[in-house]
Amino acid sequence: MPKAIKRSCQALAASKGSVLVYLIVVILIFGILGATMVSLFTTATTSSATPNDARRAYNLAESGTRYAFSQLRDSDFDSIEINTLNSTTYSMTQAGTFSLKVFGPWFDSNSDYNIIGNGQVTINISEGSIPDDFSIVSNAFLFNFANFGPSVPETMSAVVGSISSQTATSIVVNLNDNFSAVLGDRI
Repeated sequence: MPKAIKRSCQALAASKGSVLVYLIVVILIFGILGATMVSLFTTATTSSATPNDARRAYNLAESGTRYAFSQLRDSDFDSIEINTLNSTTYSMTQAGTFSLKVFGPWFDSNSDYNIIGNGQVTINISEGSIPDDFSIVSNAFLFNFANFGPSVPETMSAVVGSISSQTATSIVVNLNDNFSAVLGDRI
């Protein structure tokens, strides 16, 4: 056998195992590329779904608020309507469901109060129940509508400091002002 052919056969015999190594490296590269593509696709799908979910939740909340106000206005805050709104889960096609927590438009004083400076007032709702996460922001005003008229006394309104406690039907409010009310006054 000529020397050139002999050398070619020896070189070929020496490279038999290297093809397997090259094949394993190519498979690893394609595997890493595939895993990266799956990860990027999953992230893109998730990141586009989050704003849509937030928009959908906002629209559901707005729909619920508008529907509740419409029903309450039409019924003049009737207790039957309030109970119906609170006990129903509403469904919107392709948007989801929502439920409402509604109570009367005002509170009632549960006692006689004549606060000078700082003090606490307990107010009750006339209809429905107060949601667990209900809050009154600091520096809001509490008004006594029974005293509202042409000559308004200085004790008709007070600045709210915080909520001391609350139940399903009453709230104890810390006031930072003079305030007066009589049992049953609308607040």
